[in-house]
Amino acid sequence: MTKIAGNNSQISMTTPQRQKNVTPQITREVLSRLSPEQLKNIPKEYLEAAKGMETQFANYMINEMRKTVHKVNPESSAEQYYNSLLDYERAKKLVDTQGLGLKELILNQIYPQQAQVQNQQAQGHKMYHQTMDKQGDTL
Repeated sequence: MTKIAGNNSQISMTTPQRQKNVTPQITREVLSRLSPEQLKNIPKEYLEAAKGMETQFANYMINEMRKTVHKVNPESSAEQYYNSLLDYERAKKLVDTQGLGLKELILNQIYPQQAQVQNQQAQGHKMYHQTMDKQGDTL
């Protein structure tokens, strides 16, 4: 809905309220702010799966980009195999150095931040009880 306010030609836009997400989103900023200690709370299998999916997508993207290049001579099967290995290594390097941002999106879907917080709370309770038990033994 657009409202025109007075004669001074100011236009103010009112937008419908957006629905709030039930679970907080893991963004690139959030993951970059996570310390290695906090990142440990995400199971290793989930991190590897997200990284692997991002690598597969990057590899697919590089392969499709290669198809757009006009070749003067057709490639032999050995060259095709070598280029596929080279493309895969480039995709891994791309994901390891800067990434495409897909890892964060995938982690948000398979392991939401809410589950991370619950995992941290459970570990905190466990540590608290362990320290209380040790203090009880020394008294």
